[in-house]
Amino acid sequence: MCIRDSAYAGESWPAQITAKSWGAMLFLVVLGSLVAYSAYQYLLKTVRPLVASSNTFVNPVVAFTVGIWFANEQVTTNEYIALVVILVGVVLVLTANNKVR
Repeated sequence: MCIRDSAYAGESWPAQITAKSWGAMLFLVVLGSLVAYSAYQYLLKTVRPLVASSNTFVNPVVAFTVGIWFANEQVTTNEYIALVVILVGVVLVLTANNKVR
C-alpha cells in the first residue's frame, strides 16, 4: 500500500541503496526488533506486567531524543504536541479500568 501511494505521489526512488541505508536497516532490525522484543519477554517473565509495560513510556521519549541528538532532527511545536498525545494515550490505556461486561 505504501509503495502504491509513493508511486502515485511521484516520489523518486534511489538508483542504489547506500551502505549507510543498509546499516540503518540492520540497526532497526537487530536493536529495534530482536533485542527489544527479547528484553520485553525477559521482563514479562521476571517482573510484574505493569513494570514490563513501562517501556511504552520510555520508547517514544528515547526515539524523540535519539532523533534530535543523532539525526539532527528539527523539532517543531507539532512534534512536541505529538509526543504529549502519545504519552497521554499510553497513560489512558494503562490506567483504564478493565471491567468486563
